Amino acid sequence: MDITGFEFENFCDFQFSKDSVREVKPAIKKYRPVNWDKELQWFQDNYQVFERYKGKWVAIKGDRLIAHDVNYQNLVLFCKTNNIDTPLIQYIPNSDNEWNLGLSNCIML
Repeated sequence: MDITGFEFENFCDFQFSKDSVREVKPAIKKYRPVNWDKELQWFQDNYQVFERYKGKWVAIKGDRLIAHDVNYQNLVLFCKTNNIDTPLIQYIPNSDNEWNLGLSNCIML
């Protein structure tokens, strides 16, 4: 299609009025602070299990490993369907050379 026949002037000739534009307020999610002291202590006390779960995501609740999976979304779905509120989810890298940003709990439960 040839763009030379396009009437750009008419395309941009739209006039805004108060009736045609409404204010959209962004939805603000409120997050409650989460205390992960027990979960972080579990990581410190059980570092030897990292070997077993290399390349997987693990979910920790309290002082227990509750689930693990290679797929992050499957793990989140498992936590949601089992009503596990605010687990600490962490990826265990395959090797020391694998880039890891540290504890990263980026799920929205």
